[in-house]
Amino acid sequence: MLINTSSYNESDTISAEITPPGQGGVSVVRISGKHAFRIVKLLIDKKLPDHGTARLCRIRGTSEGFIDEAIVTAFKAPHSYTGEDVIEVALHGNMLIVSEVLKLIYKAGARPASAGEFTFRAFLNGRIDLTQAEAVEDIISANSQQAIESAFSGLAGGIRENATKLTKTLSGLLIGFELELDFVEESVEILDAESRIKIINELLSDTEDMIEGYDQARKVKSGVKVAIIGAPNVGKSSLFNMLTNSDKAITNIEAGTTRDVLEASTIINGVRFVFSDTAGMRQTLNEVEAEGVKRAIDAGESADIILNLEAVGIDTCREFEVNDQNRVINVLNKIDLGIVKEDNSKQNISVKENIGIDRLKKMLYNVCMGKENLVGKSTITRERHYRCLLGLIDNLKEAKKLISEEYPQEIVAEELREGLHYLDELTGKSWTKDILETIFSKFCIGK
Repeated sequence: MLINTSSYNESDTISAEITPPGQGGVSVVRISGKHAFRIVKLLIDKKLPDHGTARLCRIRGTSEGFIDEAIVTAFKAPHSYTGEDVIEVALHGNMLIVSEVLKLIYKAGARPASAGEFTFRAFLNGRIDLTQAEAVEDIISANSQQAIESAFSGLAGGIRENATKLTKTLSGLLIGFELELDFVEESVEILDAESRIKIINELLSDTEDMIEGYDQARKVKSGVKVAIIGAPNVGKSSLFNMLTNSDKAITNIEAGTTRDVLEASTIINGVRFVFSDTAGMRQTLNEVEAEGVKRAIDAGESADIILNLEAVGIDTCREFEVNDQNRVINVLNKIDLGIVKEDNSKQNISVKENIGIDRLKKMLYNVCMGKENLVGKSTITRERHYRCLLGLIDNLKEAKKLISEEYPQEIVAEELREGLHYLDELTGKSWTKDILETIFSKFCIGK
């Protein structure tokens, strides 16, 4: 069930299991809203614990007996996950018990929480901004240590902190323009043009710093796509299997064994890499193999990194050319077959003898992350963030140009207002129904 922002009623008390459903040691049910304390009082045999403390209680059933023993923890508004009164009930991890307790909670006046509704309420109540809500989902879906660290930086408020700083500075600049416009007849000057351009340059620098690590953060979040490209029989499938520690790809001395694109992933230095094993690049009349070559080209074009694989004694593949050489690592395989001339433009390896594989992994990581790991507390992680900040940069550059060319202050002020709107959209101060529903539709029940 998705949140409908048009008809949303935040006065409802909501409840759901916040641990994964199924058999387990413990299952936790959360109740949030103005009636949370009243509802739980009806269910337990002791008085509610104080804020931030827990108490062992028994849960009453519909008859005279008890359903379960539970640890009940209370959080009084606004010091809770949602910013509302919240009770969390830790039960034994039995689906029948959880189901029965939820029935009693709903009967007492709560309703089932929608997917992402607890986090949605935290956003509505101002406990987190939109970038932090997105970071919650990113933490849940993170598939590498680097992705977890990047998402946690967002949850800790790094993006929010930097956006707030930009908003404060830009608002101050805009107020100066508006004051001068209010007192235009008195010719009041708050700041001269040179001072204003200096402030805008500082805003541009700070905004560009936030954008700088975006490409890294995007790769860390979704996984770095690596396509292994090369002629038949250079060892693409063998390298694929070794890098992913699998035997997913069939290896054979017969050319054209691989017809489709195979994918598997592995973690290198905390970053997830998604490798694609592709068909050997060559001219062929075989329709199936030709389709495999086409798919290999597509995989190479969409990859973040291309491993251009060659092998000793095999002609170089000339069926695929890459314009952006910065994303290409040239690799020479089968160096165990003979003496190989030193060539700094290629990484020499032998999959058969496991030579140079660790060095190749290190190079993959370095190509992905560059000279410096820019993924930090101020780094944006989503395309939505990127578009908002690019819009801000465009407005700032235009405002700077208008000031330099001595345009009327009303026109400059309008550019600054549009820039502020992008910052408000980034943090969620300004939002649309579509933005919120798109973001929270990706959450699971209980979050």
